[in-house]
Amino acid sequence: METESKHSLVLISSAGLENPRPRVVLRKNSPLVEWLDLHGDILSSEQLDVIPELQSFSLKEKNNLERMGAKLYVPIKAREGRLSGILVLGGKLSEQSYSEDDMHLLTALSNQMAMAIDNARLYEEMRESEEKLRLMFEAVTDGIIVTDLNDIVTAVNERMLEMHGFGSKDEVLGKSVFEFISPHERKKAIINMQKTLAHGFVKVIEYTLLKADGSEFPGELGASVLKDTSGNPVGLIAITRDITERKRIEMALRESEKFNSSLLTNSPNPILVLNADASIR
Repeated sequence: METESKHSLVLISSAGLENPRPRVVLRKNSPLVEWLDLHGDILSSEQLDVIPELQSFSLKEKNNLERMGAKLYVPIKAREGRLSGILVLGGKLSEQSYSEDDMHLLTALSNQMAMAIDNARLYEEMRESEEKLRLMFEAVTDGIIVTDLNDIVTAVNERMLEMHGFGSKDEVLGKSVFEFISPHERKKAIINMQKTLAHGFVKVIEYTLLKADGSEFPGELGASVLKDTSGNPVGLIAITRDITERKRIEMALRESEKFNSSLLTNSPNPILVLNADASIR
């Protein structure tokens, strides 16, 4: 089978060979491997000494295969046509030569093996992709809420739970996303969700959001449509952010500006305001 580095093929399993070697390795640039990759035909051990392209075959690799009793090499081609493995067979127990029917059967078997290998790799790639997506999903500093087309929550990240004061995802999944928005702003939220479905996204909008205990906090929410591989909408993904601290700073700034304005207006004494460079404003 092809190694993870894709630089060589290594024996991973054997049965019935005369002397199976636990670490037989064929380089990817080996004439045998290149010939099977190029032609995709079954090759017999006798042909190794006949086919011109195989005359430069490494003596070490050739001896290893001969000691194993290898008689037939069946290429296993991946879905894109690349060689992903070789099915190596010893001689038949009957000591007869492999027939045309045997060759057809082995070709069908190698195709099935290739399909199984492809499926296994696709599954592993999908699993790795899902794990990367999950890590990214959880690493985001904003809250993430995923819903179906009925506005029912199907997924959230840890930041969303923390922001809204929930202890576990089970407390959130299956609920309407509007349950996390203050009742007096739900109509606005429903209208904006409808706009999201119509246009594909909606700009970030401020809402009064709800915690698990019913208390309110200021937040922002933006949403986009989730689509399947055919481009059909399957749900929404909403990004939420707690803006309590920003609102506190804005309030403090307004109070400061109001105080300064009042001070300038009501002071009985002249007040001189300077810029940072000491020039008069």
